[in-house]
Amino acid sequence: MLGFLGVGLALGLFIETPALYEPVRYLGGAGLLIGGIALMAAAMRSFRSAGTAVETWRPSTTVVGVGPYGSTRNPIYVSMLLIYVGMGVIANVPTVVALAPVLFGVLHFGVVLREEDYLECKFGDR
Repeated sequence: MLGFLGVGLALGLFIETPALYEPVRYLGGAGLLIGGIALMAAAMRSFRSAGTAVETWRPSTTVVGVGPYGSTRNPIYVSMLLIYVGMGVIANVPTVVALAPVLFGVLHFGVVLREEDYLECKFGDR
């Protein structure tokens, strides 16, 4: 995520774009940022309540299906995208926001699908 942020910010130096209307920039960006942080906190609470690790390098001990995990399989990655886009909006760097779909693809194909395979092998259909 930080790499995409850096590339987006660097591209923003070379691509001139119009400034966002300030209320949209700050209120909209803050809403995305706060929403992302709140979703991440709720997802982490759900993991901890279930007694499984939040850290991706530690083994999972159960499949979590409550809290935000009742609505989406990957609320932490969704929250990361919300935070990323919120930072791009607040910084008024549209190139950061434009890279969000590419970041989504990298997360989905590079991380999520691998995690799903791991969880299916470990826990079966649960």
